[in-house]
This record gives sequence, structure tokens and C-alpha cells, in this order.
Amino acid sequence: MGKADKIKVGERIKQVRKKLGMNQSEFGRNLDEISPIRQSTVREWEAGNNFPSMERIIKIAKLGNVSIDYLVTGSESTIIQIPQKIAKKIDQILLETGKWSKAFEKLRDISRFDSDYKIWKSKVEKPFNICIAYLNPLTRPFVEVIDD
Repeated sequence: MGKADKIKVGERIKQVRKKLGMNQSEFGRNLDEISPIRQSTVREWEAGNNFPSMERIIKIAKLGNVSIDYLVTGSESTIIQIPQKIAKKIDQILLETGKWSKAFEKLRDISRFDSDYKIWKSKVEKPFNICIAYLNPLTRPFVEVIDD
């Protein structure tokens, strides 16, 4: 990511913070109460000198009630949606494996052999990425389960 892109992301982070009516210190504390983010770190993000980790981008998006896509690209994307049938299959994989990281390989089987997945795949872009987003606890809140 180039300097110009970092500056744009920083400007959007600043907009989110200002919309929330917080100074940089308050914003850092609200992003992570256990290990608060320093005011100087927030300042570096906003200036485009540094870029937050993906985990922190997710926290900023949640706190500011904006999409990750908006923070990173500046555009509002549509809500990520996954059919209930597929979501239930992913939930079952999680129950069987116990960890989302271990469930990844089983998810590949769904993408290859499941008839519901194949039908859905013909209707959306990047369905496997949507499944991964649903599988991952950090990004799952950004995926909406819809009726089939």
C-alpha cells in the first residue's frame, strides 16, 4: 500500500473518530480496553505514516459502524451475505473440528462437492471468500445469514 493510500485510510479513520466525538486517546482506549492503543499510534494512522493491523481495522469498523471496505477503499460495499443452508454446514464443520483454523480444509470439501454450494456459487462472486469470512470469528460479524 502506497503512502497516498495510507493517507486516505488515515483520513477515513479520523472521520470515524470525529463522528464518534472522541479525541485520539479516547479512540485508542475504546478500540482495545485491555491493551489500549496509544494516542501516538492513532495519530500515526491518521497521518498515513502507519497502517493498522487487520484486527484493528476490524475493530475500527465495528466501533465506527462502517464497513471494512469503506475504511480500506473508501467505497461502501453491499453487505456480505451467505445462505442459511451454507452457514449451517459451516457451523457443523466448526462443531466437528473445534477450531475455525482446522475447519478450513473441510470447507474446501464443501466448495468442491456440495450441491447447495454449487448453486450459490453460480450466483455470487467469490463465494469461498464469503465462507472464510463467515468461518473466521474476527470477520463473522460482517456476514449476514439470509434465508435460502
